[in-house]
Amino acid sequence: MARYQPLSPDQMTAERRAVYDDIEKSRGSVRGPFPLMLHNAGLASAAQKLGGYARFESKIEPRLLEFAAAVLARFWGAHVEWIVHSRLAVEAGLEPAIIEALREGLTPDFVNDDEKAIYDFLMMLFTTSQVDGATYGKCLETLGERGLIDLMAIVTHYTVINMTLNSFHVPVPDGVETPSFGPGRAGPRRTEPMAAGTQTTARIDPLKREDMDAEQAAAFDEVVAKGGRLGGPNGIYIRVPVLFRLHQAVGNYLRAGHLSPRLRQIAAIVAARHWNGAYAWGAQARDALTAGVSRETVDAINARRTPVLDDADDQAAYDAAIEITDTGGLSDAAFAAASAQLGFNTLLDLVAMTSFYTAVSLAVNVFAVAPQAAFPVQLERHPT
Repeated sequence: MARYQPLSPDQMTAERRAVYDDIEKSRGSVRGPFPLMLHNAGLASAAQKLGGYARFESKIEPRLLEFAAAVLARFWGAHVEWIVHSRLAVEAGLEPAIIEALREGLTPDFVNDDEKAIYDFLMMLFTTSQVDGATYGKCLETLGERGLIDLMAIVTHYTVINMTLNSFHVPVPDGVETPSFGPGRAGPRRTEPMAAGTQTTARIDPLKREDMDAEQAAAFDEVVAKGGRLGGPNGIYIRVPVLFRLHQAVGNYLRAGHLSPRLRQIAAIVAARHWNGAYAWGAQARDALTAGVSRETVDAINARRTPVLDDADDQAAYDAAIEITDTGGLSDAAFAAASAQLGFNTLLDLVAMTSFYTAVSLAVNVFAVAPQAAFPVQLERHPT
C-alpha cells in the first residue's frame, strides 16, 4: 500500500502546478515517482531534469542504458522502475533471457561483451562500493570516458528514484502484476567494517579552470559566484556542463529544502560512511561539525557504532538513513517512526538526501577522487 496520497491539480500550489506541467510536457504524463515527489516541488523538478538527461541526452545507446536502469531497479527491488526499464531494455534489443535471469536474481549468461561489462561494473560497485582496475577498464573501453560519466549519471538518478519508490511504496500501475521481489534489497543489514579502496590515482582528472572550454568555464563560474564548491564528482561532471548543472541543482535543492542543516548532514555522513566514500566522508563530516553535529556522533558513525543522540529528530534521521542505506527502503515500523517524528515532507527530503549521497559516494569511488588534506575528519581505513 502506498504511503502517500497523490495531489490533485486543485490541491497544488502554483509552484507545484508549474513543475507538474513541466513534467507532463517533457514526459507525456506525470507517473512513477513524480506524483510523490511533487509534494516537494523543488525535488520533483530537480529529479526529473536530471532523469531527463540520464535517459534522453546520454551518449549510451538505448539497449545498454535501459539495461543499466533495469540492473539497478532489480538490485534495489524497485517495482515501478523494474517494470518500465526491463520492458524498454528488451524493446531496445536486449535478449529477454537476460531480463528473465535478472528477475530470478541470477547472473545472466551474456553473449555481448558490452552488456557483461556494464553488469560487472554495476554489481561490483553496489556490492563492494568499489570497482577494481580491470572492471573499470573494461567499462571504460566499452563506453568511453563520456559514456562512463553518463553511466554514473544513470546511477545517481536511479539510486535516488529507486530508494524513494521503495521508501514510500509507490505502487505499480493498475493492471500490472507486482514483481515477486522487493521493495528494497533483500538480505541482512551489513555491520562489519568496510574495506577502503586501494586506488590512489584519479581515473579521470578533475578539470582546472584554466583547462576548461568556454561552456565549462561558464558553468564553473556560475557555481563559484553562488558560493558553491567544485568538489567530489563535480570536478568530473564539469566535463559535461549540462550534467554538471543538473547534478548541482539536486544538491542545491537538498541544501535549501525541508531538512535542517544538522539532519541533512547526518544523512550525508551515514551514506558516505556506509559506502566508504573517502572524499564524500571528509567533506560531509567537516560540514556536519559546522552544522552542530557533535564530534562524538561523527566519530561513532565513522567507526560504524550507533551514536548516542539526545535529540529526537536527530535519532529519527539517523535511524531512517541507516535503514535506507542498508536495504534501499524503509520497513513499515521505520517509516511510521520517521514520518511521525519528522513529518512527511522532511522525510521525503531525507530519503532523497541519503540516496543522493549514496550516489555521490559511489561516484567518487569510481573516479578515485582523493580526499583533500584540509578536511579535518577523514574516513578511517580498516584492513580487508
